[in-house]
Amino acid sequence: CGTGTEAMSALAISLKTVQRFAEPHGIVLAISGVHAMTHWRDQKMAPSQRYAELVQEIQWPSRRLQTMAVHVHVGLRASGRSMPVINAFAVSLPHLLGLSASSPFWCGEDTGLASTRCVVFGALPHTGPPLGLPDWKSFEDYMDGQLRAGTIRTIKEVWWDVRPHPDFGTVEVRIADAVPTAREVGMLAALVQCMV
Repeated sequence: CGTGTEAMSALAISLKTVQRFAEPHGIVLAISGVHAMTHWRDQKMAPSQRYAELVQEIQWPSRRLQTMAVHVHVGLRASGRSMPVINAFAVSLPHLLGLSASSPFWCGEDTGLASTRCVVFGALPHTGPPLGLPDWKSFEDYMDGQLRAGTIRTIKEVWWDVRPHPDFGTVEVRIADAVPTAREVGMLAALVQCMV
């Protein structure tokens, strides 16, 4: 999408489609950073080879992933610009998490946290803030080292709070909890776009 308005229009169509399929089953959609009431042990894993491989490799931390986030991709005209943008953006990550925090309950209990999602997700390897790599070459060297060492098979296994996404040519901001309304998603996306 070229604008935030276009992105929100596309999201509204997707939400209506999901609601249309959920309603006949008596399902009401609700959104937060984690599933607040059910226990992760009771959930069935989505039939995805990627998820099955994650559980096989990472075990318990990946089994607990009943988390939802808002990921905002902002396109850049040149990949060389991404690392300076990511490094500058890193100082704002706590603010975006604070604005979006919507996961105080986990497995039916009040955790005392505003964002349980960031704690649960943070148990995975390759998560958290970016490493502060100075340029695109440093990023490529880091990724090549991780691939050669076998710690990752793809950039999709580097889950930094903000990262470059070479497949899309974007800076991907991943820190925000899933928020309760489409309007809030739109506001987060617009804020991220302005910050990038």
